[in-house]
Amino acid sequence: MQKVAAMQICPKCGYQRKLSDGCPDWQCPNCGVAYCKALKINQLQKHDTPVKTPPWKGLLSLMLVVSVLIAGALYWKNRPSKPQSVSGPLTIEITNLPAATLAKDPIQIMLDGKIPGFEKNGYQLTPLAVFELEAKVLSSESYWLGRTADLSPTDLALGWGPMATKELLDKVSISQSNRWYYWYVAHDFTQELGREISSHSSNMHIIPATPAVAKALSAVKKGQVVYLKGFLIEANASDGWKWRSSLSREDTGDGACELVWATDLQVK
Repeated sequence: MQKVAAMQICPKCGYQRKLSDGCPDWQCPNCGVAYCKALKINQLQKHDTPVKTPPWKGLLSLMLVVSVLIAGALYWKNRPSKPQSVSGPLTIEITNLPAATLAKDPIQIMLDGKIPGFEKNGYQLTPLAVFELEAKVLSSESYWLGRTADLSPTDLALGWGPMATKELLDKVSISQSNRWYYWYVAHDFTQELGREISSHSSNMHIIPATPAVAKALSAVKKGQVVYLKGFLIEANASDGWKWRSSLSREDTGDGACELVWATDLQVK
């Protein structure tokens, strides 16, 4: 035991004990502290001393969090579509329709319940009218949030007749937001001009009937001329929610948009 004590180094002051030192074995001859107490204090200090994080590590952590948030947002926006559950006819052919052209109003033939409803993604869809048109794309807006996005991923603001001509379009500013379509004329506005714009353009909620139509819809750009064929429909959910298409080109405001089950979509 005496040899062990003689080799003792004080944890507090660093003094190495000698055989000739006369104080008790448990006490440092130089500073007088008890070896066990000094050792305990050192151990506590090692565990309790806070470690300072270099500033660059904090910046790196912030950049990592921002990167994760951006990646999450991009994934949500471009996430794979939900599995499409559709029962009933995917396409319903109506023959002997007049040809749709850019200069003409859309073709609409009321069905009066002649075609049964069918289901898509848990919603019951009821065809109201056959619908066909050729139109210029005035604007396009995609959506991925809300129950309307379960059915329609994209709205197309479309114009035909005078609203497909450069002469009129040069006077009109157009935008889309929250499933609405807005137009604005800065100069030379008249009530007659307003009626002409409203009756020859519309915001249309497009529901793709097939993967091919969905792919074509995602590629549509402003300024293109498109041919669109399908049905104006009403969508109903089991909790009472309803989304119904307009059946007139003369209405404006809430409820004036067409809800289109698109069986064909082509860029001309």
